[in-house]
Amino acid sequence: MFKKAISILLSATLMGTFLTNAVPAMSATELPKMSGRLVYHSYDSYGDDSSELFIFNFKTNKLECISNEWTNVKDPMNAVWTDNGKAVVFMGMNTVDPISEFYSWDIFYYEIGSEGNPINLTNDPMSRCEDPKMFKSFNNKIIYKAMENDCNYIRMITINGGEVEINTIYSSTEIEPAMPFYMISNYYFSGLDKNGEMDIYRLNAIDGEYIAEKVPYCSEPDTFEYYPVLYSNPNWFLYTSHTNADKVDYIYRGGCFNQQSELMPFNIEGCDTADPCVVNEDYTITSSIRPGGNGGYDLYLCDNLTGEAIALSDYNENINTGKNELAAWYTPTNDAKCDLENISDFVLAKPYDSTKVFDINNDNAVNVFDVVIARRRASGARYTLNGLWRLLDEKYKLSREEMHFVDITTDDVFEETGCQIFKEYGNFTSFLIFDDDVYSIGDNFGGLGLTDMYTCDFDGNGVKDIIYSCSMGSGIHSSFVAIFDLTTMEQYVVTSNELNEYGLDSPFRYWEDLYFEKISDTEFEMYANGITDYTLGGPKNGKYIGKVICQDGCSYIVSENDL
Repeated sequence: MFKKAISILLSATLMGTFLTNAVPAMSATELPKMSGRLVYHSYDSYGDDSSELFIFNFKTNKLECISNEWTNVKDPMNAVWTDNGKAVVFMGMNTVDPISEFYSWDIFYYEIGSEGNPINLTNDPMSRCEDPKMFKSFNNKIIYKAMENDCNYIRMITINGGEVEINTIYSSTEIEPAMPFYMISNYYFSGLDKNGEMDIYRLNAIDGEYIAEKVPYCSEPDTFEYYPVLYSNPNWFLYTSHTNADKVDYIYRGGCFNQQSELMPFNIEGCDTADPCVVNEDYTITSSIRPGGNGGYDLYLCDNLTGEAIALSDYNENINTGKNELAAWYTPTNDAKCDLENISDFVLAKPYDSTKVFDINNDNAVNVFDVVIARRRASGARYTLNGLWRLLDEKYKLSREEMHFVDITTDDVFEETGCQIFKEYGNFTSFLIFDDDVYSIGDNFGGLGLTDMYTCDFDGNGVKDIIYSCSMGSGIHSSFVAIFDLTTMEQYVVTSNELNEYGLDSPFRYWEDLYFEKISDTEFEMYANGITDYTLGGPKNGKYIGKVICQDGCSYIVSENDL
């Protein structure tokens, strides 16, 4: 049995390559609609024991300090969400019998809404532990940096029930790693060498051992590069950089495959902009000192394409203060329930038959999910090609010339989700329409693109998602299996390489095109039959490959030999 790893498959956004002297801003009447939650910390200055963790709920407009009554930790900071949004992981200073202040830093876990103190996961009096990050799609795997005596480490925490397992991934006496994260098949981190140079590094596995190498264009001389984070496109990451001459921080997009780094368009010349938090392909939240702020670092929601920025205090006036608001981390998940009478205006403005609304997603509440799905099912109205082009023109500025789209949506997919999928039979690009918005789905480079689809519910939240197969590559043809999550609007690649010694894997690939036979919402048989586009009715009479199944909330590929 093999574990699932996750990779977001979203199209790249064009970046600006210049700094602006203006202060681009959105008006309060144009606030982008956000429905998730944000965790961040605020302090007067680093090391003064004043740091507190806050959570802001965009849906309810509630701002809450979650750390003010904790007694086993002080100065909590750099928090990140678990994938399901039910907990945060952060670094803080252990206040329970620390040997020294330097070694009192540990990694903590706090389940949102729980009573009492957070759990100290590392609790190591002889190690300084900092900068935790979650593995994408996992709720129990955490990567962080550690320091013991004169040696520096990258380590991984795995939580299994009540047991905490810690493994060392990388160690060095020459480089001090910071802010490590894992993406697809490589670890990335910012590293400080003996000469005082801070650059972005990547770990490559050579003969069973990880070797650190500098990432080209993210390791420039006389420049400080640090704080790398996952971007919405798996080919890129974001990081912060300043030259040794001016010391002003700007945010760049760096390439995982040695592409030229690109300056993000929301930077302002002479103004510190740091701590990028990727919301989605459209927006990034940053901490910045810029004109019109409240003093110190404030939080801004920035448009990745236009560079426009809006202070988060326009959502809630208490977010940005005279202190420093830093290290934001966003989750699209939201545990807020809404009664039928209090559903937001954008839902009520669209007609639905209230007699057909019931608890569709089995969360013990009739809420926005139930109303939206019921409205789609009741209307039975599908988008035409003209409707598709309207959305493509608004979002992607695509031209109609020599593009021939076909609606490949199956009846089951439309009836159970209300979404439609269109495929272009020239370059095999596919787009998904959901709730009057359009999204790129799959990858078509050198292949047939999306080849088969069904509804699924691997995350068990009661809202149906889309599992699909996709083919790509002309010289070396291959197919993969992915899930389009209709709650987070992200796409995740299912993987099935054997776990290495660190419990990690890489995306599942097969040299023929794949199709499914659905057993249940969490179990699918997988077959292959040469190079075939099954969305056009290709024959489903191929050889059996294995199953995609669900266990402990994660999807797995099980090969034929393991059955």
